[in-house]
Amino acid sequence: MLRSSVGGRNVKVQLANVPNGVYSVYVYVWEDNKPERFSLALNDKTVLTNYNSGTAGNWDKIGPLAVTVTDGIIRLASSGGDANISGIEVWTAPGVTPAQISPPTTLATTNSVSTQSFPNPFEDVVTIQTELKTAETMNVALFNQVGRLIQKRSISFSAGVAQSSIDMSALNLPTGRYYLMFMSGSLSGKTIKLTK
Repeated sequence: MLRSSVGGRNVKVQLANVPNGVYSVYVYVWEDNKPERFSLALNDKTVLTNYNSGTAGNWDKIGPLAVTVTDGIIRLASSGGDANISGIEVWTAPGVTPAQISPPTTLATTNSVSTQSFPNPFEDVVTIQTELKTAETMNVALFNQVGRLIQKRSISFSAGVAQSSIDMSALNLPTGRYYLMFMSGSLSGKTIKLTK
């Protein structure tokens, strides 16, 4: 049962006295009436664009979203449509460097047009489909639902609408939620939620 949340356009949440370092952040969101599209920024860097909140009753755990703290503060801000934020998880990962995040204007104007995955839920193989203006090889990282790194690998896509399949059968993944984060390339910082 939801006890409290903050909602509306341009929601701002700040966590103070955070030791400087590298963190993975998860944001719990929910929808109470109609679908909204909003973006999220951490420490003034956009980490998620045009998120669709879904229909009434939908909730989601967004992340991991990488952030580096240099001033003792984690600032979370929404923009665009109404966002309902009901929780934030902050995980430290010693020795892990977050992906360099490009602003969405760079993503939209340089290469990326769209990205999706299927089937979802998946069994052993998941296919990522992109539409890119130029061919590109990107590094991705697979995380479990508590933010533990499962695997890193490279994926290559040709220009135009292209697909690349990832065979995860050797990982023996249990049923659950996973997050595939693009760590480099024009999709850097984008996270795809996967269910097995």
